[in-house]
Amino acid sequence: MTEGPFGHFTDEARSRSHVLLVAGGVGITPIRALLEEMVGDLVLVYRVTNEEEIIFRTELEELARERGVKLRYVVGPRDAGGRNLLSAHHLRELVPDIQSREVYVCGPPSLSKVVERSTRRAGVPSKHIHIDRFAF
Repeated sequence: MTEGPFGHFTDEARSRSHVLLVAGGVGITPIRALLEEMVGDLVLVYRVTNEEEIIFRTELEELARERGVKLRYVVGPRDAGGRNLLSAHHLRELVPDIQSREVYVCGPPSLSKVVERSTRRAGVPSKHIHIDRFAF
């Protein structure tokens, strides 16, 4: 039996005007759909291991220009030069007002786990963190 979404990973779940969207790899697909639907102060952080993995780059950059979305690519291995990518500290560097944002995360389970933990450590209450959990 297949069922539709229950509203946890939609714009309707949001209660804040400022939003952080975090995508890892092919997790950009549902994030891209949200990006087209949402209005407000939006930041998109797209995590990939190398530049060749960036999916929809042209479309994302066009949407960012047209809609005023802040687009940040995080490219490299998990531990880049002794620095943990997407740690609470790194997220605060990318998005200084992260604690006031609604956060949507979609990517591999390992990325989702790291970002969920990091956003909570950065001061985002759990009720403002939405994770699209699916297996790759």
